[in-house]
Amino acid sequence: MKCDITAAILLMLLTGAGCAQRPGQKAEQAKPTPADSPAQPSQQAPPRDQPVLVGATQFKYTVGDETGNALAYGVLIIPWPIFDGGSFRGTWQSRPVLLPVTDKLADPPKIGPQLGGGQLAGSRQGNTLRLSLNPNMNDNNVTLIGDVNGDEFRGTWEWSTFAGVSAKGKFAATRAE
Repeated sequence: MKCDITAAILLMLLTGAGCAQRPGQKAEQAKPTPADSPAQPSQQAPPRDQPVLVGATQFKYTVGDETGNALAYGVLIIPWPIFDGGSFRGTWQSRPVLLPVTDKLADPPKIGPQLGGGQLAGSRQGNTLRLSLNPNMNDNNVTLIGDVNGDEFRGTWEWSTFAGVSAKGKFAATRAE
């Protein structure tokens, strides 16, 4: 009985949406609307509740300490362009910059978990782009915050832990050609 009710509801939903037809029933052809006509291109931006097509774009980026010495470099893959108020997901990969060998051992730079790769989450508010390299972590997260200028963005990064900001520096990202 339960299966019959479920099947009836599913058939009703599919039929009502035009996804299925009853046996012996002719399929109705959709009538073209003015919006379907290629002769009349739209001059307006799509409504906010409709998706906008963007492409996944690769950016090369470098992170450095507060004085600008490069510490790591990598690739960000994010949708582009990103519209004001938009949020998105992407990926990142990076590796350390090889530091010169000296006679004494130096402590490795403290940059948090921004070596390797993973998922990222981001948003844009006005001209500011904010990327979280560890979006599912409340602790031990690296955030890049930068200003967009054409096909590049640059700003600061912060490694945040429960104790607060553990390290910070500068970064720059440029669209790869």
